[in-house]
Amino acid sequence: MAKILIVDDSVETADALATLLRQLGHDVRVTYDGNSALRQAYEDPPKVVLLDIGLPVLDGIEVSRRMRQSHGSKVRIIAYTGIP
Repeated sequence: MAKILIVDDSVETADALATLLRQLGHDVRVTYDGNSALRQAYEDPPKVVLLDIGLPVLDGIEVSRRMRQSHGSKVRIIAYTGIP
């Protein structure tokens, strides 16, 4: 199955998604901030990133931009947010 990186500052949301995806057989990593996500993606590139756009400090848009610079289209980025 796919190697997935979940990036969300809501620990409960990130962990719930991780649990579900692991039960479906995916290899899942979780980070809770943008800088950690970039480090994780550099060290162990994922196939898919589930990315919260509303991250504090380094927001999801900037994380996405930097991942595209370093990984190009090798990684599929799925952006979401809980901010209305």
